Amino acid sequence: MKYFLILTILYSINSSANFQQLGKEFLEKNSAVSNLLGNVIKADQGIKMIESTLATKITSEVNYLDNNSDSANAVNFAAGKTTSFDLNFSKATSWGGVFSLTNSYEKVIQDPSRIIIFGGDPEISQFRQGFSFSTSLTRNLFGAEFDLNHNSSIMNAEYVDAFSKHSVNNLFLQFAQAYSSASLHKSLYSFQNEALKRAKKRLALVKRRVSDGINLKADLFRAESATIFQEEQLDQARQDLNQAVFNLSNTIHRRINLEELEELDSLNMHLESMDLINSKTEKEELIVRARKYFADQQEINRDLSERQMLPEFNFNAAYQTNDFDANSSTVFSEGNLGGDRNTVSVGVNFIYNFGRVSERANLAQAEINHNQALHQLRAEVHSINEKRKMLTENINLSSANKKKAKKRVALSNAIINEYVKLFSLGRVTLDQVIQAEEDLINSQRSLARQMSINFSQQIELISIDRFLPELI
Repeated sequence: MKYFLILTILYSINSSANFQQLGKEFLEKNSAVSNLLGNVIKADQGIKMIESTLATKITSEVNYLDNNSDSANAVNFAAGKTTSFDLNFSKATSWGGVFSLTNSYEKVIQDPSRIIIFGGDPEISQFRQGFSFSTSLTRNLFGAEFDLNHNSSIMNAEYVDAFSKHSVNNLFLQFAQAYSSASLHKSLYSFQNEALKRAKKRLALVKRRVSDGINLKADLFRAESATIFQEEQLDQARQDLNQAVFNLSNTIHRRINLEELEELDSLNMHLESMDLINSKTEKEELIVRARKYFADQQEINRDLSERQMLPEFNFNAAYQTNDFDANSSTVFSEGNLGGDRNTVSVGVNFIYNFGRVSERANLAQAEINHNQALHQLRAEVHSINEKRKMLTENINLSSANKKKAKKRVALSNAIINEYVKLFSLGRVTLDQVIQAEEDLINSQRSLARQMSINFSQQIELISIDRFLPELI
């Protein structure tokens, strides 16, 4: 049985290669699909932007100052040449703490006039090194605010990914239905072409019979009128086919040739292969999943807004040492954090916005957004369930109509064959033959339309629970 299923899938894929090839080309070339994939990449970058706030930061600065300006006093106390170099490191953590390490080296070449008055060395070097720590005791306590922002970016990326897949699914569904429509109109044009050929053969027969005196001249006029009518119908069928091919071509951004359009029977065979693959793929209601991610993100944003209602209460501590040394060539490599000359500071700061007008407004908006997202989720679940029921019922009806239309086509063909014989014997009128011809082509049109409708309905039903590109 397993080998039979594999052979069935391979046969179905080969029989619908054009649909598959154009489907893959659509996914590669359609501009809307490319834009949606770009949105997914941008959403993923949003996660990295939040995570990047934890990256180690390095800042450095080099300055040179030559101060020989005039002074209101007898001596310019700041006179001299100063070279300074700063190198600082900082690292934020996911649990809310921020560590910093500062290094500052300064070399001063004193002005000779200043040395005469105050004394000291011609060159003075100072190295300062410090370590500090700060953290929030309210909003970002133990990294709560960072976690919420990080989770919000993840939920946003998941939402964009699911919604983009849903949008791609809809675009592919539109492509499949456009392909089905083009195949339908190709069949209708073919039926109409055959009808015109039969009308021309009938006209030639009537002409001979009129010249032989078997039929009246009125029959000739009636046959000519019927032929002209079929020509008009053929022109209209060609216009409809051109429009359908144009619509399909727009989805791939190139002109589609009629040879690339399969028969409607092949599309139905492709549906059978999709059903086989469908049973093995994971079921996922993409739009419902997207709405759920969006609701989760809005809930996180509401929690963030609630934390913004808290006052800012921060703790900070710092330890710094300094050292004056004329020959401090090893200060950066050895450091001096353990030096005797040091400064220790510990403090807290408190910020509270009385009234909290903006914070209350943000919280109110966040709560409304969350409630709206929940309403959308519930509505989407209800809509999907109702849509599934409607499509299932309509598929059953169109399948039944397809069987009836097939039977009518078979009967119409049989009637035409009988009427042609009877007309040759003069047992039926020309109008009866023409009416039988109209019944045949109407039956063929009905069958083709039911096949196209049934294909569109079935692939739309599959698209509710499956990602269509995975099935081709």
